[in-house]
Amino acid sequence: MYRKLSPQEISAVVAKIRQKYDEYCSKFFKAQRVKQQFEERYLNALKQGLDISNFLLAEISAISELIKIEEQKIEAAVVTEKPAPKKTDFADKIIAENNQKIRKYTPISIHKDSNPEIKHLLGALNCLYEQHFPGLHSILRRINNSAANRDVITIEHKLRQLGYLGVEQISASLARYYSLINQFPRDYRAIEREEKDFILEAAFLLHDLQDLLVSIGSQKLALEHKYKEEFKTLYDYVDGIISDFRLKDLKRKR
Repeated sequence: MYRKLSPQEISAVVAKIRQKYDEYCSKFFKAQRVKQQFEERYLNALKQGLDISNFLLAEISAISELIKIEEQKIEAAVVTEKPAPKKTDFADKIIAENNQKIRKYTPISIHKDSNPEIKHLLGALNCLYEQHFPGLHSILRRINNSAANRDVITIEHKLRQLGYLGVEQISASLARYYSLINQFPRDYRAIEREEKDFILEAAFLLHDLQDLLVSIGSQKLALEHKYKEEFKTLYDYVDGIISDFRLKDLKRKR
């Protein structure tokens, strides 16, 4: 389950992020402006009262991914000696734990340099669309709820945009991301923005679907046992994605 960081843990993660930006800038000759932009985002998050735990976990994943991309470029150009294993610290442990949670979802291979979280989230949404969601129509036919039917159609349309894979094995919502990551030189700011937009859209969709399922589940449903099990499986899967990808606080403003 997702938990909030303590003040001491927040300080440790912030220090780790700053250290990683220093490493990123010095080792790969990047402008210090990159680190300053993180500081600005951090201050804005504090001012806006955002969930700092969720914000920092996303930030440390982002800078770790940027470093990984640059290291892969170097490895592709020259043969290097295998580095000595690094000592695992608190922030690295958090990243490892988060990565472990999302590994249960089959990743979709968008591009070798694409963010692993995006690959696994796309896989999770595709599985939701292809395997779990269709059974909801069967359940609704048995409870004859026209309002719920309308909501399901709206949610299904959005889920198709997010999770249905086309010819390129990419969803419609990630078409621009796919185009950007295949361009050179890359616009990493635009790529990061597309990643955040995809995660936000997915979070809104999953919370909308979860709210609908809660509403349906609160009714006295005279369903056969197999349909009750199917309904529970769908709810647990949606709830699991929200938890594993740290989307709990990313809800649509009502």
